[in-house]
Amino acid sequence: MELLGVNSNAKLLAFMKEIKEFGFVSNTVSENLPNGHHIIDTRGKESKIYLLFKREFFNTFESKFPIVIYRLPEMRGVGESINKEALDIAIMRNCDYVVFIHESEVYITYPRIIKNLCEKYKLIRVQKKGNMYNMKDCSGQSSEIFETTYSFPKALLQKFEDKFERLIQND
Repeated sequence: MELLGVNSNAKLLAFMKEIKEFGFVSNTVSENLPNGHHIIDTRGKESKIYLLFKREFFNTFESKFPIVIYRLPEMRGVGESINKEALDIAIMRNCDYVVFIHESEVYITYPRIIKNLCEKYKLIRVQKKGNMYNMKDCSGQSSEIFETTYSFPKALLQKFEDKFERLIQND
């Protein structure tokens, strides 16, 4: 699956078209989530999918977690990450899958697997330099937020097509 688009809306539309080919029909899309993320409720396969649009992988994963890589060499390579807030929303809203949409590939995994792995092996980081966000209270002030990020090896992800082709064959 290739989702080329200039923004997350174009990629979202392409993704929605793609999942219909796998027998999923979009029921609702929640758009009022942080960082332009979306939750898709589907019918037909009865799944709830949390979508994240990503620019690149976490290329310094190995250097950030060298002790874990030493103990678990199967975690070598690039990683992926998700903000704690986004992961908490996916779990709280009972999403079955988290889907990471990159420019040319789409990957999928389960939210609880991310949380359990990251907490077990302490693959959690807090930003050293915060992001500045405008306050939504009309004060015109900004606030610096130090986001907590769950990081995990790319090996934890499956390509979207591979995962759903197996699901369809098992129905």
